[in-house]
Amino acid sequence: MSSVLGFLPVVGLLACPVMMLVCVLGMRKMGGAGHADSDVAPAAAATPERVAALAARLDQLRLEQAAIAGELADLSAQSAQPTSPALEPASITS
Repeated sequence: MSSVLGFLPVVGLLACPVMMLVCVLGMRKMGGAGHADSDVAPAAAATPERVAALAARLDQLRLEQAAIAGELADLSAQSAQPTSPALEPASITS
């Protein structure tokens, strides 16, 4: 009986590291495969057709950006120009 009581402190000290190991292995088993697959999937999807489509989309967005920048510059120039005083309607006298 005393040998069992002497062994309890050792079991108490080993409980935490053993439980940590069990948790790490469980997490690796549950979520490790999903993370590995998600890292590989984008590289596998980089086909020449996908790259060409993305390059075309990037060119289109650059053209749109240039058009918007030009329009913004035009609007800024218009708002910076002094406006002529509004013509007031002539009063009609009888």
